[in-house]
Amino acid sequence: MDSVFFGNVVKYNDQVYLHYRNNPIGLAQLIDQKGNKFPGTPSPDKLVVMKSDYFVTEYNGHNYVMTKQGIFSLTSGNKIESSAIFRIFDFEICLMNESKLKTEYSTVWSDLVQSRINKR
Repeated sequence: MDSVFFGNVVKYNDQVYLHYRNNPIGLAQLIDQKGNKFPGTPSPDKLVVMKSDYFVTEYNGHNYVMTKQGIFSLTSGNKIESSAIFRIFDFEICLMNESKLKTEYSTVWSDLVQSRINKR
């Protein structure tokens, strides 16, 4: 099994979640694809990593992950709507050197920006 790292998309009990952190006793805290927190706290060794290359960045001492469903705090598990966080991701994406990563994350970023525009 791949190493379970915060910000990975994992499978648990045939459902897909984002592993956003471990609680103080080392059990996994998860959110579903809609941003709802999973009520349980499974052991990390019960999680199967499905995707582990999402873009994670730090801002003001907290880590955030960008997925196709949005940007999530790896501290609280909350979906982020802060324009400051969006600007940090935009800046870091512009700094990426590898064209494959730049293309993939630019597509995700474009989808996020378009969804915000459509909400207006």
